[in-house]
Amino acid sequence: MQNPPIGYSGQYLDNHAFRIKIRTGSDIHNATGDSVLGELFLETGMNASETQITGKLYCATATTDTDVAGEKQHIFHVSDLTNRWVNFPNKYSIQLDGSSDYMDTNATWWPSPLQSSFSLSMWVKFDSTAGADHQAVFGQNAITHFDLYFQLSTNKVTVRYKSESAGSSHNLSYTKSAGWNSSDWVHLAFTAEQVGATMVEKLFVDGVLEATQSVTNDMSVYSSSDNLYVGGRNSSGTLNLPFEGKIDEVALFPSALSEAAIAAIYGGGTPTSLSSYSPVAWWRMGDDNLGAGSTVTNKANPGTNDGTLIGSTFSTDAP
Repeated sequence: MQNPPIGYSGQYLDNHAFRIKIRTGSDIHNATGDSVLGELFLETGMNASETQITGKLYCATATTDTDVAGEKQHIFHVSDLTNRWVNFPNKYSIQLDGSSDYMDTNATWWPSPLQSSFSLSMWVKFDSTAGADHQAVFGQNAITHFDLYFQLSTNKVTVRYKSESAGSSHNLSYTKSAGWNSSDWVHLAFTAEQVGATMVEKLFVDGVLEATQSVTNDMSVYSSSDNLYVGGRNSSGTLNLPFEGKIDEVALFPSALSEAAIAAIYGGGTPTSLSSYSPVAWWRMGDDNLGAGSTVTNKANPGTNDGTLIGSTFSTDAP
């Protein structure tokens, strides 16, 4: 008789969609279907007083208990199971040199989601706060502007949502009195919501609403033919205001997320899965690409609008 699972289920940390089930006793079984690459089962019993367990990781090609392709022996500490296997794994970011590095999202994101209510979420970390004064981490800068940039001399971060053709310019800024530093990861989020003839904008830093404004604006008239860049802004095909540092977990959502949702995404300083918020774009910056190559998979829709690294490389410094 098979023993029942005893409390863990999740995804494998190294970008493989492992389903994890822990069973007591010596009930060892091969991996099963539905796109799952493997399962972890206990070889020996476990009780509350034990601090580690021995298990086997079975690959998806295994078809029987004795036909186990790519079998690997592991020792897992019980205290690590939640952190390494169940909770959201995050191992990589992208490194940008502040000169010529960026990621092309390979899409303008107009009209969807930027012509109606939407949200942006991302993590950033400076390599140095003594670099160029103005540094953009996201955006485009042509007739229509949507960008997110820092002004280091004034400790300010600003979002611009502007259409020169529509004759409107809306900047939303927050000044950090203590200044930015190069030792901390910072979570930035921006939401824009169309409410009748009014656009409500909110800027969040580390899960906290720091600036908001309501302006008369029709988001549906905005458009651009320039792709959005990460690590700078696209000025008619030319990189502008390049960022020097690291960026991770960039996502666009087709709705204005609530303050509670932004706080949950910040997670007290630890990134969490964004799947439940239905992003239209989500670049994990290497975690879906094993930290190799120049493609950054769009986890929200792999193969569609995957990012392309230009000069930038993957880093193992991640929030």
